[in-house]
Amino acid sequence: MTLRNNGTPPPRTRMSRLEQGIRCRPGLDFTLDPGEFVAIMGDSGVGKSTLLNLIAGLDQADSGDVLIDGTSVSSLDDNAATRLRRQKLGFVFQAFHVLPHLTLVQNVALPLLLNNMPPARALDLLEAVGRTW
Repeated sequence: MTLRNNGTPPPRTRMSRLEQGIRCRPGLDFTLDPGEFVAIMGDSGVGKSTLLNLIAGLDQADSGDVLIDGTSVSSLDDNAATRLRRQKLGFVFQAFHVLPHLTLVQNVALPLLLNNMPPARALDLLEAVGRTW
């Protein structure tokens, strides 16, 4: 995945919340390699959720672009963006947005089922992040 700002060097300013909306850090430019895990951390209100929403195609940037495997996220319609999130992205939220009536394994297996993958793989995925039962 690549987030690019059309080559403008990043300024040394903090992300900030503006009266007319939320401003994600101007000049943000980075690339994540396939399978890479990252943590997005920062003070409240600095734009972490905005950045995740931009990456996921839930919000549109005023300028620049988010590319996932060479596909511009902003060019996708809702259905294509949903498929992209389901097949290419994985978010682990601080609040653990899980379905409370399902077990941990069932919550992990659900997106696998939606992608026509064997739900038994959920056990391997949980083991990969150090969760056992």
